[in-house]
Amino acid sequence: LQKKLDEVKRSKIDLENQLEQEQECITNKLQKQLEKVIAEKHELEKVLEENASNLMEKLLERLRGEPLQASKSVSVAEEKLIARMAREIDSLRLKQKQLEVHVED
Repeated sequence: LQKKLDEVKRSKIDLENQLEQEQECITNKLQKQLEKVIAEKHELEKVLEENASNLMEKLLERLRGEPLQASKSVSVAEEKLIARMAREIDSLRLKQKQLEVHVED
C-alpha cells in the first residue's frame, strides 16, 4: 500500500510539473502575441498620425488659397473631407464675426 501511495505521489508531482511547464509555455506564447499586437498598434497609430497630419496640411493649404502641390496628391475622399472641413471652418468664422459684432453692441 505504501509503495502504491509513493507511486501516486510521484505521479502527482510529475503531473504538477508538467502542468506548470505547459502554463509557462502558454504564458510565453501569449506574451509574445501581445507584444506583437502592441507593436502593430503603435505602427498603425504612427501611420494614422502621419495621415492626419498630411490631411490637415492639405486643408490649411486649401484654406490659405494655396494650390495643392503635385507631390501631395489628394484622393476623392480626401478632397470631399477637405471641402467639408473648409465649409465648416468658414461657417465657424462667420459665427465668430457675428458674435463679435453682437458683443460690441
